[in-house]
Amino acid sequence: EEAKTGREMNARRQTLGGLSASQLNTRTANGGAVRVETVKKRTSLAGPISHEVGTTPGRKNGSSRRSSIFGWSQASKVDPRPLNDKQYLNSCIRTLITYLSTHGYENAVSPKMLMSPTSKDFVHIVTFLFRKVDSSLKIVGKMEEEVPQIFKKLKYPFPMSRSSLYAVGSPHSWPSLLAALTWLAELLNYEEKAAEIQSKPFDFESDDTSGLFFDF
Repeated sequence: EEAKTGREMNARRQTLGGLSASQLNTRTANGGAVRVETVKKRTSLAGPISHEVGTTPGRKNGSSRRSSIFGWSQASKVDPRPLNDKQYLNSCIRTLITYLSTHGYENAVSPKMLMSPTSKDFVHIVTFLFRKVDSSLKIVGKMEEEVPQIFKKLKYPFPMSRSSLYAVGSPHSWPSLLAALTWLAELLNYEEKAAEIQSKPFDFESDDTSGLFFDF
């Protein structure tokens, strides 16, 4: 009797295993309905899984890349920087001039010029900064197409429109481009100081811990 019961249960499992959830919900046995609940996958609390630039379409990356300075994802659409604030823009100009003047920039640069630069001025500056990242890096082709792509590869956390590069010095375009140049100059400063600190041996017996930190 027990062997017979076991065979019946196995046959029942095999029968149920070949049915879909909707079929199982309507199938009855021994006078009662067999109810199968479908479970929806829980969406990650961190949001949708992003696709890393340059990977094969459809291949998911478990964590989105972050900018090494600001910590925002490259998919950020809202720029929190006060691009319409004159004081902020003046601060960007000072930062950019300081970097250029202390790292061998050969062309003329001044606060007045950086208030409304020409396309030629912009190309000189951005090319100089790109070559500080990689000495072999150069703009090949149209500047309006190449510059946004290079910033994207550098993990710049905000989109850069091609249209802004057609009128670089205009009041509508220049603030965001100036902020992008300043971001790159700050990134280069950050990496330069980090490399300098790592190259210095740390004296564990000294009370001076200034070498462990740097201003940014």
